[in-house]
Amino acid sequence: MHATLSPSWKKSLLLVFVSVVAFATATPATSRPQCFFQGLGNRSSATGVNADGTVVVGELLPFGPPPAQAFRWTAATGIVGLGLLPGFTPLRQTASGVNADGTSVQLRR
Repeated sequence: MHATLSPSWKKSLLLVFVSVVAFATATPATSRPQCFFQGLGNRSSATGVNADGTVVVGELLPFGPPPAQAFRWTAATGIVGLGLLPGFTPLRQTASGVNADGTSVQLRR
């Protein structure tokens, strides 16, 4: 038995094919940076990121007895611990947010 497609099916298949080709070959309308994932290390957890994704803050867990401390990460500097700040829980200091331009870090007690 030989099956043939009706003209409406042929048009539908052609439209699907053209759509797939157009989608696969499309270029972005803007020249925004590409997204990527960056590992921050085995003992860290990110809890905040600035508006353009260039600054990440969070908690850095040490391998030894010192307490956990807040950190700020950029591609240029890598993870930079913010030290143990007075007035915060001595065993755990976490950065919980960062402002839009990445210059101010919010700490969680």
